[in-house]
Amino acid sequence: MIDTSRSMIYHIRNLNAESQRISYSMASGDAIEKGSDDAMLHGRIINVEDRLRVTESLKLQLEKSKALNDTADQNMSDVKDALDFIKNDLMKALNDGMDRSDKLALATNLRGIRENIFDRVNVEVDGEYLFTGSVTTKPTLVKDDDFKLNGQVDFGGDGFLRKIAVQSGTYRDRGVTAYDVSFYTSPKAAPGESLTFSAGQKIINEKGN
Repeated sequence: MIDTSRSMIYHIRNLNAESQRISYSMASGDAIEKGSDDAMLHGRIINVEDRLRVTESLKLQLEKSKALNDTADQNMSDVKDALDFIKNDLMKALNDGMDRSDKLALATNLRGIRENIFDRVNVEVDGEYLFTGSVTTKPTLVKDDDFKLNGQVDFGGDGFLRKIAVQSGTYRDRGVTAYDVSFYTSPKAAPGESLTFSAGQKIINEKGN
């Protein structure tokens, strides 16, 4: 997650102070309004205004990123709660005293929790899927055509994150991917070692490829 709001506000305050100082000088008659009268001062004014616009734009991007991060945090918290519910229900299912109707009701409840987890990981905000990786227009999770029979779900994204500008020329990764929040690691292998895997599994290197 990205938190550069304090730094951004600091830069905006500095630019605002510079802009106000120049504006006061012009209003008081100490400075001129036409660039041709004082090219150096006019250039400084234009520079400050440009920097202020860029910084305001960066601030808006960071505010949007924070809102998306807050939504992602809430959805992951809901997923964690759902997994706790599943554990509790599975413990109940081990009770020999449960009859068939109770177990069918439990199965229905588990299917509902599964759908809730699917929706949380597949959350979309302003046309962007939060956990899909670099291409945020692609759904994070995609159900198989025979999902009702096999329960299979495929990851529709990738392991890369989108970049966001935090200041002019500086970028940071934004958010997390479904690989980070909902996939577990099976076998690992170091360079030179063999790796055993089965059909349908994915191999990801240290760079996310």
